[in-house]
Amino acid sequence: MADGDVVIDKLTDSIHEAQDKLCYFLMTASGAAIAYALVRTEGVERAWWMFAVLAAICCWGLSFYQGCYRMIRKTQAQRANERFLTIEAGQDEEFRVGTPAAAVASETLKSLAHRNASRSASAGASQLQLFLCGALLYVAGHVWRILA
Repeated sequence: MADGDVVIDKLTDSIHEAQDKLCYFLMTASGAAIAYALVRTEGVERAWWMFAVLAAICCWGLSFYQGCYRMIRKTQAQRANERFLTIEAGQDEEFRVGTPAAAVASETLKSLAHRNASRSASAGASQLQLFLCGALLYVAGHVWRILA
């Protein structure tokens, strides 16, 4: 492997590591935000402003779900890519290089890896958006409470 390939591999690994850290951070922050909102509203008399807090809790719950979904799809993409590379390298016991079955399997796995990677990226984006939406709704609910 050339020096340039090593640098690219290290850069790619550091990008994926940073994305994973952000995902785990947002999952942790979503859980903490849900707990905080529940504790702060415990024993509070029901009022209209609490609908915004409820919506915020729902957004944070969906954000947590999107983080889990992102990690599952990322893992599935990596597994499909690993199998694809194994077939292409001729190291797969089931599919031999040059056979029609190997070509079909390679194309299927390549498509599957791409689709899962795309879904993972989409889930990561919506995870952040839902988290921020929850924060805005929580603040809006308390502003509503103060103004009421």
